[in-house]
Amino acid sequence: MNETIFSLHNWPRAILHIDGDAFFTSCEEAIHPELKGKPLITGGERGIVACASYAAKKLGIKRGAAPEEKSSYTSISKTKTFAPPTSDRDYLFAHLLRNLESACIKARRYGLAPRRIDVFLKKQNFDTEGREAKLNRPSSLPPELSDLLRGLFNGMYKRYGIYRATGVVLMDLVQDTRIQYSLFEDPLRAEKIRELYEAVDALSGKYGKHTLHLGASHPLEVRGKGRRGTPTVREQTQLYGETRRQHLGLPLFQAETYKSFDGNTERLAAEYRAAAAEIQGHYNDLEGTLTDGIH
Repeated sequence: MNETIFSLHNWPRAILHIDGDAFFTSCEEAIHPELKGKPLITGGERGIVACASYAAKKLGIKRGAAPEEKSSYTSISKTKTFAPPTSDRDYLFAHLLRNLESACIKARRYGLAPRRIDVFLKKQNFDTEGREAKLNRPSSLPPELSDLLRGLFNGMYKRYGIYRATGVVLMDLVQDTRIQYSLFEDPLRAEKIRELYEAVDALSGKYGKHTLHLGASHPLEVRGKGRRGTPTVREQTQLYGETRRQHLGLPLFQAETYKSFDGNTERLAAEYRAAAAEIQGHYNDLEGTLTDGIH
């Protein structure tokens, strides 16, 4: 039996592993010298302590531990860099709107709502243009902010521009309490939207974020989110029960197995070796003929 678990064309030619002690916090100290000697941790975006400085370790902080969850925010930002870069208007706006939806999900989780919103588009050459708007009243419900977002987007978008990133920042966050609506608003519609997103949040908690999303962000579900680099075989393969959004964290190995269904493995192996030897013999004869013909 011959089993090939790994093949060279599936893996890079070399893997370089560098184990730097307190590497990420040391980088932060190099960038911000005023932090040198203070307790620092990184990895909060993943919900764990990925790296701790020496000062933090002296306080008993260990890697892998979950830091205390942040309970107060002054702003919430969501950005997305994608590849290949694009000038497609609808696809670019879909990314910007998805950022807004993600930021609003986090704001609602903490019972917050913004009074101002900042958005930006970044081009392939890293030129960045942004817009800011003040809301009539605090809101963290995307349908109430999408028209405003569209107007800000139209003011930034250039038809022949090549864009690589979008971002949304919710600013001046306040507690999302029942607010008196203005005379120019439809209170019934506003309450219906609020009730709708209570159901949306419940479904997202059960089936995953963005299970339900606004139609203008749907191009991401059709065309993909623009991952950088070529997707791996595992990313392109769905096992039984998986969906495009929900993948088990399992690696996928390519294997070639030679097996006899009648149990006569040795006979098959012998036939395989004989065939290989015959092919090699023909190759040697051909090589000799070519060599003799060259003067």
